[in-house]
Amino acid sequence: MRTEADVSAHIGVPAAIMYAQAFSTISSVIPCFSKRGDIIVADRAVNYPIRKGIQISRSTVFWYEHNDIADLERVLQKVVRMQKGKKLTRRFIVTEAISEHVGDKLDLPAVVALKHKYKFRIILDESLSYGVIGSRGAGLTDASRTDPNEIDMIIGSLSGPLIGGGGFCAGSADVVEHQRITSSSYTFSAALPALLAVTASQTIAIMQCEEGERLRDTLLDNTRALREQLDPRSNFVRCSSALENPIQLVVLRDDVVKQRGLTRDEEEQIVADVVDDCLGRGVFVARLRSLPPELGASPREEQDRWQPKPAIKVCVTTGLTRKEIERAGVEIRHAVTKIMQKRK
Repeated sequence: MRTEADVSAHIGVPAAIMYAQAFSTISSVIPCFSKRGDIIVADRAVNYPIRKGIQISRSTVFWYEHNDIADLERVLQKVVRMQKGKKLTRRFIVTEAISEHVGDKLDLPAVVALKHKYKFRIILDESLSYGVIGSRGAGLTDASRTDPNEIDMIIGSLSGPLIGGGGFCAGSADVVEHQRITSSSYTFSAALPALLAVTASQTIAIMQCEEGERLRDTLLDNTRALREQLDPRSNFVRCSSALENPIQLVVLRDDVVKQRGLTRDEEEQIVADVVDDCLGRGVFVARLRSLPPELGASPREEQDRWQPKPAIKVCVTTGLTRKEIERAGVEIRHAVTKIMQKRK
């Protein structure tokens, strides 16, 4: 209960509810509120837990192009026209504050404006932004100076920057209490271990003091140091992530892909080779995983489904000095150059 109060007070909303697993938080929150016959308008690039939640809800789904506010408005207008004269249904915009598959940041004020204009509710996944961005580390609502009460459901993780475990959903008291009796992942799950809950609460306390501000400044400085060694110094790759995102996604430049006529499989192989070469250089990076096949989807549907661009995933931390981060960036750049020159 204390951790729930700490999270809600930190974000600035009336209440919050804790879940034992971060993955199952949003995949349970969505079907808890959106049912068959309701409407979900979702970003085409949303992460896998969101996709599972949408699938479980059995709602009618409309997709809009990733972080394209104009396309989002087009889809909202289409939904409103379709619903005119019909029975009123619940309607939701589902998106991420920081995209897991692209790394960029949402224009939250613009989405909130569309919410009011077309009478939708917002379900916002702050799993990669809570504890990282904002003057208090409270996520995108804090960073964009948006009233958090304008967001109907804010979902986040306690297992990332908060070094705890589980997830949370923050919002109004009614939204939280509804989940206590109808959310499957809350009702049919064990409670979050006390050790992890206390750890999360202590981390939230640190985030709101001078030490937390110093850590966020160091993290941003380290992220900037990494990017300076990769983008624009490399002739082959660029960083698709926002500067504030400590998980930097490094992708092949569009002009390089076009010039060499690379297929998706070839891009995947290049990324895999770079990751292996980096490991030999003493730098541990990972690959961005493709989305797994949808259950029951036809081959044609799988072919047309959105997939993230093959990318190297580099996680920046405050545990390394700026000099160590710069060295890692140089080694990654050299690994990319070596692999690309081999393919000439």
